[in-house]
Amino acid sequence: MNSRTWSQIFSDVIGLPVETIDTKELGALGCAITASVASGLYADLPEAARHMVRVKERMEPDPQKKVAYDRKYALFVQASQALDGLWKTF
Repeated sequence: MNSRTWSQIFSDVIGLPVETIDTKELGALGCAITASVASGLYADLPEAARHMVRVKERMEPDPQKKVAYDRKYALFVQASQALDGLWKTF
C-alpha cells in the first residue's frame, strides 16, 4: 500500500500490525522472489523473502478504532439484511 493512512486503517480494522515494505515495484519484487526460488538461489519463498524484502514501516492497531470500525460494520450488516428482501423483487 502506498498510503500510510490506508495501511493504518487496515491495521485498525483487522486488529493486527501491518508492515509496509520498502519497494516501488511490488509486482517486480514478487517476480524476483519467485525467480530466485525457481532458479535454486533460495530453498523456498519464506527464505527468499527474508533476504529480499525490507520492512519500511509497521503500523500497530488502535484498539479504540477497531471497536468503532466493528460497530460500523455491524450497522452495515444490519442495514444490508434489512434491505435484502428489496433486492429480490427485481
